Amino acid sequence: DFGWSVWRRNALGLAAAPEVIKPNRQEAGALLGREIRSVVEAIAAARELQGHGPRTVIISLGAEGAVVVYEQGALHGSSPKVKAISTVGSGDSFLAGWAVGVAQGLAIEECLRLALACGTANCEADSPGMISPEAVKRQSLAVKIERFSI
Repeated sequence: DFGWSVWRRNALGLAAAPEVIKPNRQEAGALLGREIRSVVEAIAAARELQGHGPRTVIISLGAEGAVVVYEQGALHGSSPKVKAISTVGSGDSFLAGWAVGVAQGLAIEECLRLALACGTANCEADSPGMISPEAVKRQSLAVKIERFSI
């Protein structure tokens, strides 16, 4: 069964205790055996996944943004609503923005801001993955970050 093999592969990846994981809401829910319906539920799910080894867990929530649970706490970031041309590649663009932020030594809040800006800019791009620095900068200014204590 395809669903079982995907779950097994994801569970094996989690067991390897990577530094960071970034499942989307559906993937995280499948791993945990429950639906993730809200930001609070996503933070709880990320904390649970973190308990299996990863130091940082990011769960992308589509139009609701993303949550990050890390050693010092939790964040929820959101972008303003945009008229999406396509969402294809937005998760990859998000992750690329996160990686650039980490490589540049940005604070975790700024890594999340850049990741969300890249994912959102991708939604507005004429072609998936073809985002301009100007679009990322514009989106970055509009990203909202909320801190949670855990």
